[in-house]
Amino acid sequence: MKYVSRLSEVEIITLNELYKNHIIHRLRQRSHIILMSNNGMNIKTISTATGLDRDTISMLMDRWESTGIIGLYDGERSGRPRIFDADNEAKIIEKIENEPRILKQVTAEINAETDKNASPDTVKRILKKHKKVWKRMKKTLAKQADPKKVKKAEIEISELQDKDKNGEIDLYYFDESGFSLTPSVPYGWQNIGENVELPSSLSPRINVTGFLSPMKQELVSWTFQGKVDSDVVISVFDDFAKTLDKATWIILDNAPFHCSEKIIEKIQEWGKKNLFLYYLPPYSPQLNCIEKLWRFMKYYWMPLNAYCSFDKLKSSVNDLLSGYGKQHLITFA
Repeated sequence: MKYVSRLSEVEIITLNELYKNHIIHRLRQRSHIILMSNNGMNIKTISTATGLDRDTISMLMDRWESTGIIGLYDGERSGRPRIFDADNEAKIIEKIENEPRILKQVTAEINAETDKNASPDTVKRILKKHKKVWKRMKKTLAKQADPKKVKKAEIEISELQDKDKNGEIDLYYFDESGFSLTPSVPYGWQNIGENVELPSSLSPRINVTGFLSPMKQELVSWTFQGKVDSDVVISVFDDFAKTLDKATWIILDNAPFHCSEKIIEKIQEWGKKNLFLYYLPPYSPQLNCIEKLWRFMKYYWMPLNAYCSFDKLKSSVNDLLSGYGKQHLITFA
């Protein structure tokens, strides 16, 4: 039978302190093993109590006898040899950049090419090492805006904003958006292992048109069901023009129903009513401030119970629109 040599009082106090309070589990367990051996428990009994192999316990007791407390600590390790060298890791990064969604496929390909047997977790650690993270991809426009036209628009919009601040004109941003019982799924805090479920169903679409003044934190909007076309745009512009008391500029995008022949024919008439249009360059939605409002409505402000019924959705949309500037505000840079 194998036991540790009888412990001194100081050693017992030290081991009890390690066993009860040390933050490293292995050190607490090893201290406990030495104490159990000192109390007359044989290796078989200790193995049953701890679930450790008898040889592991025997080697620990030998280390204790030769080096004391130091023998309970892990020594420096060289670590597991790398499965992939730097060239292999570069191939992994290249493959994942070509197809960023399928980790198992990339793992199988690199294993076949290098004759390795790495797991997807190994490849995942390499990706994290190279600053890769798993996150939702971002949609972008198929075509890109002309940088020169965007820069020119930024300068001209800045001039309009300055005139708005000085009270020379009123400046609004115009656009449309739609809401239905198919929710825009937001991020949110949830219990691990559980999912917050949102009801989703087909429904008519609630369309919204709006004029947003970031300077006044004012939103003038209309809601309706049905297709948005040039006739709808003309109707809301005609209504809006009735409220103007000074030169008012409207910034809007180049959607076909914003610049159709019917719209062009109305521009001179609206100009006589102090209403002027400024068209953004193609593919530059970031220049239209009202896009940010639609985003906040769909992803942050819309209550989750809005998707329980179409009536609840209509009520929630109207509440958000009427509450803008009071309950809800956006800070525009």
